[in-house]
Amino acid sequence: MAGSAWRDILVAWSRVRVLLVGDFLLDRWIYGTIDRISREAPVFIVEHETEAWGLGGAANTAAQLRAFGAEVWAVGWLGEDADGERLLHMLQERGVRTDGMVWLGERSTVVKTRIVAGPPYAVKQQVLRLDRGRSAADVAGYADRSLRSFSAILPTADIVLVSDYGYGAGQPDMVAAMVRMARSAGVPLIGDSRYSLPAFRGADALTPNESELAAVTGHSWRDAEGLFPVAREFCQRMELAALLVTRGSQGMALYERDVGRWTVIPVHGSPVPVDVAGAGDTVLATFGLAYAVTRDFQTAAYLANVAAGIVVMKKGVAQATLEELRQALEVQ
Repeated sequence: MAGSAWRDILVAWSRVRVLLVGDFLLDRWIYGTIDRISREAPVFIVEHETEAWGLGGAANTAAQLRAFGAEVWAVGWLGEDADGERLLHMLQERGVRTDGMVWLGERSTVVKTRIVAGPPYAVKQQVLRLDRGRSAADVAGYADRSLRSFSAILPTADIVLVSDYGYGAGQPDMVAAMVRMARSAGVPLIGDSRYSLPAFRGADALTPNESELAAVTGHSWRDAEGLFPVAREFCQRMELAALLVTRGSQGMALYERDVGRWTVIPVHGSPVPVDVAGAGDTVLATFGLAYAVTRDFQTAAYLANVAAGIVVMKKGVAQATLEELRQALEVQ
């Protein structure tokens, strides 16, 4: 594709209205120095230096969409606590529209705390992760309130993206209702689900990684040739138009059911990533935006692969910028 065609697609992203449903998480990063072992137990003593907050889960997908210029309406839940207020404020600072968020007093906002430490003057690395928070799937009224927000925003949306991290966004009855409503409205729905792929029957596309697809199908494979029949059968059974499978250092693989086409996409950039955290969020955001503009799964997959290649070369949960994506496409 010519450079001007890529530029036209990226420019069009600023006009895309995304309805993003998902599990919005708060990341907390604690940085410190290790120079001794505790006398109380065989553990490191971390001397606290600083800390930072970041957007995780669907919130990171929202941040990536905003970095690419899209309009984003968020539908998800937050606990009625200080962390929920912090997360809401961080989303609003990015320009995410949060009127569709649901407040739950029954649950604490999900926070993932990572402790990053190391010896003085050495490279620091993650030594511990502490997760706090439970799924909202069993909270009375959560699904109904989310679906009311969803149905109110849907008429204005160009595409629906669902980012399920296992904290309620993948609740089967709720997902089935969203798929039905999106189909009725003629709005594409693309999902990324860690644990609830079967709930997305009838979606336009899904973006699992290989381990997620293997878990739900019960199959394993060694290469793209072995993946192909599994992807084809899953696509047909789930009534999907397409399945984009992320394969780490092996790139991606796309299957399109209507045309029976299988496309293997080599990894973009270095096959040795710096940090894969959040890469799936970037894939979902880029794939969805590109499909909303082009209605072409191959183009969308190619752009998602390039964007993911940019993100995995950054430390921590990060986003690709529009300028970085432009530059990467110019050298193709």
